Amino acid sequence: MTSKWIAGAALCAALLAGPATADDRAATEQFYGCDGRQGVESFTDGLTFMHQNILFNRIMQPQSEGTRASPARIQDCDAALADPRVVQPGYHLRRANLLRARAVHRLAAGQIEAALADLAAARAALPADDAWVQRSLGVGIDLVEAYALRARGDQAGAEALALRAWRTRPYNTGVTYAALVAVGSQASAETLNPLLRRLAQLSPHAAAALGGVDSATNIDRGLLARSLSDGLVDYFRMMPEVEVKSSIPGYAGSSTPSTRGWGSRPSSTTAGP
Repeated sequence: MTSKWIAGAALCAALLAGPATADDRAATEQFYGCDGRQGVESFTDGLTFMHQNILFNRIMQPQSEGTRASPARIQDCDAALADPRVVQPGYHLRRANLLRARAVHRLAAGQIEAALADLAAARAALPADDAWVQRSLGVGIDLVEAYALRARGDQAGAEALALRAWRTRPYNTGVTYAALVAVGSQASAETLNPLLRRLAQLSPHAAAALGGVDSATNIDRGLLARSLSDGLVDYFRMMPEVEVKSSIPGYAGSSTPSTRGWGSRPSSTTAGP
């Protein structure tokens, strides 16, 4: 009975969406290439569900497929951000997510100042009084900015911002790992110690590599450098799922990208809030 209900709901969604044109398919590929999400439609921004409808909230809620940081993806972001639909009322979170994604791709290309400009624009698009958005997309923006500050040479600023973002969600494996990627292996012991200890508590892979929770603060900077070396590439996988009050993502069950050193790089969806 359940499978028939789901199939019927999916059919209704397809009928409402209408036939996809070649331009629609190209646009969807550009959105996906930028931030790893589906294209925008009349009933969804491809990031959060736009209507309070129990039926479609379960069937159409976008999943975080993720993408990888690459200079080649900047053009996809440019095209997606040029789509007139992302400036419509109610689509501001998707625009912010695209801007954050372009910032990550620009960091991969060494375009630090352009990345910081994108992050400032992304933050300006967020409602300051929405705690759900601030603890998800807002934290993600802060973590990318922390990485950018370190790339610019502001190590102290990077550490302060990464710790502030991490303290918002200290029990999330992906956020903890992203904070480590942001500050880098040469961060101060005062910054690294709480992050490494928490990661060892949350991740069996990290605990084994670090010699257990109690030994996590004995920093092997060589191991840390190797483990974080390609962290930016998988940064999208560490970011918290975007939350809005009407649509809270699940946090259980997600594949994780492979990594050297610690066995499995954490995804934001593999740990709790």
